Amino acid sequence: IPEPPSHCTLYNETSRALEVNCIPGSDGGLPQHFLLEVRSAILGLDHQSTSQTSHTLQTPQSDQGVVGEIPTIYRSENPRPNFQIRDLEPGYEYTLAVYAVNQRGTSEPRFIRNVRISEDVGKNMQQSGSGGSGGFVINGLKSFIPSSGNENMMLIIIIGV
Repeated sequence: IPEPPSHCTLYNETSRALEVNCIPGSDGGLPQHFLLEVRSAILGLDHQSTSQTSHTLQTPQSDQGVVGEIPTIYRSENPRPNFQIRDLEPGYEYTLAVYAVNQRGTSEPRFIRNVRISEDVGKNMQQSGSGGSGGFVINGLKSFIPSSGNENMMLIIIIGV
């Protein structure tokens, strides 16, 4: 069975898109590919109002991940552990799981929990300097950083010209 990917990083591309990049683990000597699953961490994926004050699902946890039926809302396979996720709803939280897969089986998942898609990056950007010679400053950068409970995460925002 292959080892799970490690050192997963998130890049906030736009208000509705993320890029996930991980480092592959050992393939066990066999060709492998990678699987990404996205689940809503929100009660009622249709975003209907609920009687609960928190939108985060309170489901039992185990060392194998979330126990219970939280449906996968997005699934993608790739030969490398690099994925682009589009059309996520801003203001809601998601749980991402990245797996390595080969002929012997599927690795344990590498979870990225509490990923919150923030509002449009463009709404929080200002051009610095005068004329067109300056760069851009992102106001409220903290709102773009996913919250992380028990896992360390690195977030890099790159804006090219």
